[in-house]
Amino acid sequence: ARLKRLRAAGQHHVRQKGKVKGKVALVIIDCQYGFWNERLAIDFPKFQARTARLLQQGRALGLPILHLREEFKSDGSDNLAPYIVQGKQFMIECTHDVAVLPCAAEIPGECVLRKTAWDGFVGTQGALLKALHGAGASVCLFAGLATSICVLQTATAAVNHGFLGVMVEDACADHIYAHEAVLKRYAGFGGLERTTVDAIVSSLPNWQDQADLLSARALE
Repeated sequence: ARLKRLRAAGQHHVRQKGKVKGKVALVIIDCQYGFWNERLAIDFPKFQARTARLLQQGRALGLPILHLREEFKSDGSDNLAPYIVQGKQFMIECTHDVAVLPCAAEIPGECVLRKTAWDGFVGTQGALLKALHGAGASVCLFAGLATSICVLQTATAAVNHGFLGVMVEDACADHIYAHEAVLKRYAGFGGLERTTVDAIVSSLPNWQDQADLLSARALE
């Protein structure tokens, strides 16, 4: 019954005729074993359950869903400069690091993009921007690991590319002080919005209005 209500809510916001309709997209970032550790599991015990519920809601609402996964070649040819200098073998293809957490596994039809930088737009060589434009998205919800690095850099880059960025704060995780500092600083001064998994359905009408406005302006 709950899923039926979610689907109805999603359908309600895509049926209006005669209007430019923007879309709200969901971007799940780096939910991989290399970024998940015992400390995060202690500080964010509900992260995986909330991420799973976030995806369930997004699918029921019919949102375009994109997954970003950090992964570097084993020969180091596309590794980040700090990792090269430190001699760090991290998030290498075909290792356990790059395996996805079960809570964030994609389903057929969802876009999965490999990235090689903290900023998901740079790290996918433009593929993320192309996918979001292809989906007609104007508002992007961001969740994943880690709040202060890849989630933040991708969300702020989205604003630079003309999207409205919203951080789903209880489906993000990081060192607790970094997590809280990011939400307070960047979501507090108007550059990014913040929400929770439980607030998504009630917030959707407002985001949809914002997406419509941004899409219409882009065509002017």
